[in-house]
Amino acid sequence: PIGNPPRESLRGLEALEKGFTEHGFLGAGEFDLARFAPLPPEQAYTGYIPSMELCRKHKKPIMFHTSYDGGKVPMAYKNPIMLEPLAFEFPDVPILVCHMVKYDVTFFEYAMMLARKNANVYLTTSNTRQDFIERAVAEIGAERILFGSDWSMQHGILGERQGFDIYERNLDAVRNARIDEAEKALILGENLAALLGI
Repeated sequence: PIGNPPRESLRGLEALEKGFTEHGFLGAGEFDLARFAPLPPEQAYTGYIPSMELCRKHKKPIMFHTSYDGGKVPMAYKNPIMLEPLAFEFPDVPILVCHMVKYDVTFFEYAMMLARKNANVYLTTSNTRQDFIERAVAEIGAERILFGSDWSMQHGILGERQGFDIYERNLDAVRNARIDEAEKALILGENLAALLGI
């Protein structure tokens, strides 16, 4: 970001455009509202309006990081409800809410409110709870739930140190969910393939 208030640089926007037009990018992200601090959380979304316009132009989804976590970023920047103005202003741009906000009940409720109100909002399953997946399927439909592995070396190493495979755990949250096999198939790949046109 550049300037005060912070905003996307022309160079950054040109790079995103080039990604879509020359490099076959299928979407944009993973973005974070804290990127535009010191704008307050309820205004930080404004920094992404030019990126959203590019996603609209090229018919591409955009993904945002949300979740309660242990970082030193104020939690309001991680609250999915702060994405509501973008969902309203860009109803034709699919907005992916990462992690279904992980394990926090309060932020999950905000994610659900956002998704119930906006048909362009999708929730991803990376590092979330099985019961959250089940409830999301029941309330907004399996068609707007996307599997996420949250792949990273850091997460893999942390899981190994604690005695589990984080990627298997993420898969198991969907595999063991009390939903039908067709819904699991949608979540584990069919939805994303349709969204990305692959």
